Amino acid sequence: MSIFSTITENNRKKFIFEHGQNRIIFSDPLIQPKNEFKYNSSDDILYFYYDIEIQRNTNYFNKSLTPIWETLVCTNVSEFGTVPYLEEFIDEMIAFDIFKNGKKIYFSEPYNDFSDFDSRYIDSLSGFFNEDEFEIKKFGSRRFNYYDSEGEQKEPTTDCIRYEMFVGLGDEIKTNTEGVYFKDLKETDLLTFKSMIHEFMEYAKEVTMKNIEEIMRKEGKINEN
Repeated sequence: MSIFSTITENNRKKFIFEHGQNRIIFSDPLIQPKNEFKYNSSDDILYFYYDIEIQRNTNYFNKSLTPIWETLVCTNVSEFGTVPYLEEFIDEMIAFDIFKNGKKIYFSEPYNDFSDFDSRYIDSLSGFFNEDEFEIKKFGSRRFNYYDSEGEQKEPTTDCIRYEMFVGLGDEIKTNTEGVYFKDLKETDLLTFKSMIHEFMEYAKEVTMKNIEEIMRKEGKINEN
């Protein structure tokens, strides 16, 4: 089960997605809009800066101990990251018909409409300098009961869908990103992650609007009275 939470440390609000022994932390969003006096949505983003940190609980396999979170990798994403597009990306992965359009692996011959198979589909988002990368794999398994007591073929009895998500961080001088895999995710886990991203974007908007108000105040565009 995945957990979404927020904490505030030293006046820094952090958004945390935790699943299993790993967690991702988003913080310190700063948006530079195309128009310095206007921001309504992510369509208005010119540059977007934020921090991402990946941690692992070193006490995960001993439930009696308090979690100790060790930082594996962190980065400051500058200019062209992936976060503004993650909600749409997750929606597309969930909507993808894995049984119809995924790459199938069959378990028996001849292959027909009643052959057991596994299916998979992979897609990813990567920032301009590979500062952040999100890859999601969708897996589908379909199993049939071939015949009933009368010898007639039956409809499928079991459909199973699961996901895996890789989160990688890097920069323009690295040839690869460093990161972690979140295994055995359900759709509800992806939706929890999407919810965290949505709240992070709303917080980024709040910070941006305050910055715009401050600029307008300094330039006399807001009447203090």
